[in-house]
Amino acid sequence: MRIQQKNICIEYFTNIGNETGVDPENPYVNKSAILNTVTRTAAEIALAYDELMFDMDELYGCPPHCKYSEAIKKDGFDKTVKADADLSHVVNEYLMNADRVEQYQGMNFLTALLNDHGHTGMSSFISEIFSSQVYAGTELVKQWSDPNRVKRFPEDTDKYNALLMASEAVKGPVFMARNEAYTGNPHTVKEWDLASYLQVGDKGIFAFDRFNAEVLPLLKEALDHAASHGVKEFWFDLSCNGGGDERVLAYLMKLMTGDGTFYYKNFKTGNKVAMPIKADMNQDGVFDEKDDSVKYDFDYKVITSLVSFSCGNALPCLAADAGIPIYGQTSGGGTCLVYMMNHSDSMKFMLSSTNVLSSPKTWNNFEAGAPLTEEWVKTNADGSYDYSDFYNIIMAKVKNTAKVTVKNAKVSVKKVMKKAVTISPVTVKNAQGDVSYAKVKGNKKITVNKKTGKIMINKGTKAGKYTVKVQVKVTGSQFYKPLNKMVTVKISVK
Repeated sequence: MRIQQKNICIEYFTNIGNETGVDPENPYVNKSAILNTVTRTAAEIALAYDELMFDMDELYGCPPHCKYSEAIKKDGFDKTVKADADLSHVVNEYLMNADRVEQYQGMNFLTALLNDHGHTGMSSFISEIFSSQVYAGTELVKQWSDPNRVKRFPEDTDKYNALLMASEAVKGPVFMARNEAYTGNPHTVKEWDLASYLQVGDKGIFAFDRFNAEVLPLLKEALDHAASHGVKEFWFDLSCNGGGDERVLAYLMKLMTGDGTFYYKNFKTGNKVAMPIKADMNQDGVFDEKDDSVKYDFDYKVITSLVSFSCGNALPCLAADAGIPIYGQTSGGGTCLVYMMNHSDSMKFMLSSTNVLSSPKTWNNFEAGAPLTEEWVKTNADGSYDYSDFYNIIMAKVKNTAKVTVKNAKVSVKKVMKKAVTISPVTVKNAQGDVSYAKVKGNKKITVNKKTGKIMINKGTKAGKYTVKVQVKVTGSQFYKPLNKMVTVKISVK
C-alpha cells in the first residue's frame, strides 16, 4: 500500500495489522488473556525458546557491536548460550522459568547481553504493555509492579543494568561538548525542540538528533534561509544522532546526492536488493515533477561522532560514497535492518536482521563507520576522547557586545578640599567576559579603580581641568572576542 505521511510523503510498502496499529490503547491484537496467565506450561516454555533460537540462528544479523555475534554466527545461539556463563544464567534461570514474570525479566537481561547500541531490544514489548492502560489490570502487570513480590537473584538487575549504562557512558562526553557549544551560541539563527540551525559566515549548520518526519519542515526552513543569506557550505551535524526513520534518510540522500535508493545485502544468502524511494521533496503533499526541481546550490558536509548510529551512521557513509566530505569522529555503525519479531506467546522484540544496508559501489556494509576527511577528536592517554576542539566550526568568535560610554564630569572644589570624591564617568554594559580598567595617563591625584572603573579625585586637588585616559579591557568569552578600548575622561574641578 502507498502511504503519504504528513511532511514527508515518501512512497513505500508496509504490512498492515501490526501490534498496536496507530493507537496503543486500541491494540490490533489484545494480549490480555496471555498476560493474565502468569504460569507457563512446559510446552509453552520449550516453544518460546525454540522460536528464540530460530530467530537468532536464521534471522539475526550478528552485528559486530554485540560481543556474542561471532560465536552465534559460527556455532549457533544454543551452543553459544551453553558456553557462556552469563547467557546460561539468563536462559536457565529466567527464560526457561515457568513464571512469566521471570521470563520477562530474563528478556530484559538478554537485552543487556546482546546490546548492539540500539537495534536489538529483547524487552521492547515489556515497556509497551506497561505503558498501555489496556493491560494495566492484567495479572502479569500487577505482579511485576508489586514491590512485595519476591524475585530471585535481585543482584542481576544491578548487574545487567550496569552493562547497559557502561555502553551508554562513552556517549556522555559528546553530548556535553555539543551542549556547551550550542547553548547560548550567538550564531544561532533558529532553535526548535528537534533541531538547531546556525550560520557562521558562509557556513550553515543544521543539527538534529533523530531522523523524524517532523524534522523535515525545519530543515526546509533552514535550507531556504541559507539560500537567501549567502551560505555556500551546508553542514549536517549528526554528532549526537542515534538514528530513526529510514524514509527521512532517503529524503536527505535525495537532497544531497539526487539518489534516495537503498541497497541491502543479506549476509546469509548473499541476495542484493536495490530499493528506490520516491520523496515529496518540496513537501507540498504531492508526488510530481516539481519534486525534481528542488535543488540547493550548496557544498554539503557532514559531522559525525561515535554516537552517530543507524541512520546517523548510514547518511555519512552513503554521503562519503558520493564524494561528500565527513568530519569529526568515525560514526558508530548500526547498518542491520531492524526486524520486529512476534512470538506465539505474544513476546515482541526488535532484532538486528540479516539484511544489511550496504554501499552501492562495493556492496560492503557500513559497520566500520564513515571514512573521515578530517578527524576533530583527540585521544587521551587513558583511551578516552577529548572533544574540546570538536565544535570549533560553530565556535568562531564574534565581536564583543560590550558598549563603553563616557561622560565628562564636574566636581566641586569645595568638596575636594574637604575629602576625596568618587565619580563614575565610564560605564560598560552588555560585556561578554570580565571587565577591567587601567589609568594610562593623567594627574597623579586622580586614580582609577581597576575593578569598578570608578575615578577618585583625591582630597586637596586644586581647581582646574583634568584629562584622564583610561584603558577598558573585556576578556571575551567562549563565543565573543576580547575588547580593548581607550577612552578619555574630562574632569572639571571648580
